[in-house]
Amino acid sequence: MNKRFARHAAISMMAIASLTTSVAVLWSADNAPGKIKFAALPAPVQKTFKEEAPQTKFESVIEETDEGKPVYFANALLEERNYAIRVAPDGTLIGKALDAEPKPPETEIKLADAPAAVQKTLKAEVKTGAINAVLKTVAEGKPLYGASALINKKPYWLTVLEDGTLLEKRLELPAEETEIELAKCPAEVRKLFKDEGEGAKLLGIVKLSEADKSVYRVAAMFGDKLYSITSDQDGTLIDKKLEIEPERAVVRVGECPAAVQKTLQAEAKGAEIDIVSKEAEDGKAVFTTEVKLAGKGYEIQVAEDGRLIYKVLSAEPEGADAK
Repeated sequence: MNKRFARHAAISMMAIASLTTSVAVLWSADNAPGKIKFAALPAPVQKTFKEEAPQTKFESVIEETDEGKPVYFANALLEERNYAIRVAPDGTLIGKALDAEPKPPETEIKLADAPAAVQKTLKAEVKTGAINAVLKTVAEGKPLYGASALINKKPYWLTVLEDGTLLEKRLELPAEETEIELAKCPAEVRKLFKDEGEGAKLLGIVKLSEADKSVYRVAAMFGDKLYSITSDQDGTLIDKKLEIEPERAVVRVGECPAAVQKTLQAEAKGAEIDIVSKEAEDGKAVFTTEVKLAGKGYEIQVAEDGRLIYKVLSAEPEGADAK
């Protein structure tokens, strides 16, 4: 699934219901995939697949193109559950997630093949601009249309219902998110984090860049409360807020159920687990944490019975190529 369409489709389904689970969106790809024999994969890719699913014998995998770069996808059976695993060419694990829901079908169509109401809305919104592509998917049995367009020489994404209702029209500005060390932050930002985070344990810093602007966000642990502190590039405080909502709790890994501890430690592969967030989803507890593996950040979520829900690559280290 096209990443922009997946994102905006998910937003749109707040109006007509959920488009898909986060797991299904995780495995979206830009182009049609092709099979490749496992033995033909780069050695680092083979190594990662074997480490993440040692009980699975891989015959072939799917080679996808994601934002112009190759990635490798395969399903694996882990403890009688089906997981989707995605790996970069250098062997970096991009994600491992419980494959609970099928991906919604998606096809690229001509504008002339879209319903008249959809055509009318797209043409009205784009005006004298150009519509580059139109995609069609189905969510909850209802057709949904997405289009990329150039309006006033700027890229936009539009999402429209079958009856012509506009759900989304958004300027597509490329945004980058990278992990960064405190020492590499501007001096003004370091000072702000030191002042606002006094007495806290700083867990990690993310740099968010869009166009010619950057902001910096640090996760800070004050006792048993997790806060995020966000600074402009000149050291101006943007916000400082409690990240753990009332229905959530921060617990130590030793306070998690034994089955959860076992899975977290197995997936962390010896990496330090600082904190674990416990929350309720559909009346059941889930446990989420972040770890560093080979210099890369991963988020891991586990069900109360120890079932791995997902392990996914989060922000890339500063200066690394996006996967």
